[in-house]
Amino acid sequence: MQVQANRQELLAACQIAGAAAPTKDAKPVLRNLKLTARGMMATIAATDLEIGALVYVPVHVGTEGEALLPAVRLVSILRECEAKDISLELGRNDCTVVRGESASWELPADRLDLFPDVVMTTTGERHQVTIDAATLKGMLKRVTFAVASIEHPRFGATTGLLWDCDGGTLTLAATDGRRLAIAKAVCAGSLAGKPVVPMKAIGLLERSLGEGKVVVTSSSNDVAFEVGTVTIYSRLVEGRFPNYRQVIPQNPAHKVEIPCGQLYRAVRQAAIMASEESVGVVCEFSHGKLTLQSNSAGAGRSKVEVPIEFSGGNVRISFSPKFLTDMLKVHDGEAVVSIMFTDEKLPTAFLVDESYLYVIATLAGAGS
Repeated sequence: MQVQANRQELLAACQIAGAAAPTKDAKPVLRNLKLTARGMMATIAATDLEIGALVYVPVHVGTEGEALLPAVRLVSILRECEAKDISLELGRNDCTVVRGESASWELPADRLDLFPDVVMTTTGERHQVTIDAATLKGMLKRVTFAVASIEHPRFGATTGLLWDCDGGTLTLAATDGRRLAIAKAVCAGSLAGKPVVPMKAIGLLERSLGEGKVVVTSSSNDVAFEVGTVTIYSRLVEGRFPNYRQVIPQNPAHKVEIPCGQLYRAVRQAAIMASEESVGVVCEFSHGKLTLQSNSAGAGRSKVEVPIEFSGGNVRISFSPKFLTDMLKVHDGEAVVSIMFTDEKLPTAFLVDESYLYVIATLAGAGS
C-alpha cells in the first residue's frame, strides 16, 4: 500500500472515525483505524463493536492496499505534522511508515484479519428516511439534553434517543423520567419500528452533520446514518422506550406566551438563591404577571416579575431551574414559548413553533 493525502483532510477523517474507536477496556485491535485504499479514495473505518464509522477521503493511491493504524497515535501525528501533504506506505515488518516533508514515523501493524467488518449486522427488512441535515442538527440540539444518563437510568430504554417516523413526519423523543423533549420535522420515507439509538452514535452523528441530506436506514437491531462522506452504524438500545405520548398533558386549563430569552433570563436571576434544599424556582401565574421566586435557608430570597397576559386565578408551580434553562437556552431568544398548565400537581408543557414540545414534572411543595 502506498497513499498520498492532504494532511488536514486525512486528519479530519481520522478524528471523526476515531470517535467510534474505544479508548480502553476493549480488544487491542479495536484501538486501530483501518485504512483501505482503492482507486482515488481511502476509507477510514473504526468500531467498538456497538457503533462503527466509515469515512471516505480523497487520496492519491500509488499502490492499493489496507493497513491498521493505532488511532490515537495517528491522529497525534497528523495534528502535529506541519506538512501540507503526507504519505503512508508499508515498510519493514509490515509496519506503516507515515512521512511528512521533514519527519517520518513507523507505526506497528496489527493483524488485519482480527479487525471486524464495519457494516449493518441485520440482514432482514430495512427501511429508510431522508431528512435535511441542518434540520436534523437543530432537532438533536433541542432534545439530546433530556436523555437519561447511562449512570442513572430510571426505566426502560431511556439512555438513547427515540426515532419515530409516521406519515412523513420524523419525531425525536428523549426522556430521563422527569422531563420529556420532543422535536418534529418533515421527512421522506419510513423507519422499521421505533429505533432507540445510543448517545455515543448520536454524538458522532452530530459531529458529522453539515449540508445536504441525511439518509437513515433502520432494521430490527441496528441503524445506519449516511451523511456526505461519513457512514455511521450503531446497534440499538435494548429495552422498551416509554410511551411518550401518554405523558403529554391533555386539555390544559391555562396557556401563557412569553419570549424564550425573556423567560430564560428571569429563571437564571431567580435561581441565584436556589439550593439543593430549596423547592426549586416557584412560578406564580397571576393577573398580568409571572412571579418567579426562590429562597435558601441562610442565603436569602429572590423575586423576579415578568409581565404576561393572564387573567386566571393564581397558580403556583415549582420547577427545577436547570430543567427550565436546559430547554430555553437551545432556542432563539426571540422565539415564543407557550406555557400550558393546569395546576401544581400535573405536568407542565412548553410548546415552541408547533414543532417542539417539552414536558416537565412539577416539584412537590409548590402550592404550600
